[in-house]
Amino acid sequence: MRADEPLAAELTAAIVDGEVERLARLLHEHPHLAAEPVQDRDGGMRSPLHLLADAPGHRPRAAETVGVLVAAGAPLEAAAVGMWHVERPLHWAASNDDVVLVDALLDAGADIEAPGSSIDGGSPLSSAVGYGQWRAARRLVARGARTELWHAAAVACCPSSPASPRTRPT
Repeated sequence: MRADEPLAAELTAAIVDGEVERLARLLHEHPHLAAEPVQDRDGGMRSPLHLLADAPGHRPRAAETVGVLVAAGAPLEAAAVGMWHVERPLHWAASNDDVVLVDALLDAGADIEAPGSSIDGGSPLSSAVGYGQWRAARRLVARGARTELWHAAAVACCPSSPASPRTRPT
């Protein structure tokens, strides 16, 4: 379904604005929408969960939205299509430093090791580290993500938050 179609626009607005009740009604009336990708004007296809995780992330009521979408049949492991990568929604949440969404997707059953990162074809941890999203990177590690040497080094040396840069030991 094209993004400029009225149903796609309504679905996108409900997801992006955190209108969970509106989203639930829409999915009740049109059950196929939970799994139907939305095509942007450049031909890229994104699942409803990708719409939730899309930049800049941090959507209102994200965890509730995941619950409604997954209960309606939204695939957690849908890959972006027609783009130069095949990232899943968890990759996008990680690359937006959206810890709430990272947790919600993992709690719903998303694969913490799913391949497809735009950084190296790897896991969501690669997306978080590659884009300097340290809170998401640390959360993924805490939730059991396997680390490669470059992941571990980056997470160990980088600030714990943008507001408080790491200081050197004396």
